[in-house]
Amino acid sequence: MLFEGKNENICPGKHEKQIYPGSTIFHHMIRQIRPVIQLYAERARAAYGGAIEEILLFGSVARGDDHLDSDIDVLVITQTDNREIRSKLIDLAFDLLLETEEYISVKVLPKDMVEERRHHLFFKNVYADAITV
Repeated sequence: MLFEGKNENICPGKHEKQIYPGSTIFHHMIRQIRPVIQLYAERARAAYGGAIEEILLFGSVARGDDHLDSDIDVLVITQTDNREIRSKLIDLAFDLLLETEEYISVKVLPKDMVEERRHHLFFKNVYADAITV
């Protein structure tokens, strides 16, 4: 985990939750859209696994206060800042939109940027409810 042991005030262990069948930490909406999240993570890792540090589900779906029309917020943390990989990871989400009609909003950021800016409000919010996929 990227922040494990670095600063417990950012997200005390919440990002360590994992998506898996039968988990009791998810409400009915997450169970319904979990397959597309897993599918995205599987395809991303199959294509660019060596470049990916971590994939996090965050936002309303992770918090459990999503609605039928909510997007699925995903942060992909990469080893380095590679424009081509970033573009392909975003394209992968679009391909899944066409296949499943589920909108995954993907943010792709390099690990060093996330570490440098971990105290910014965006990252505090991400890690407040993040679930590792």
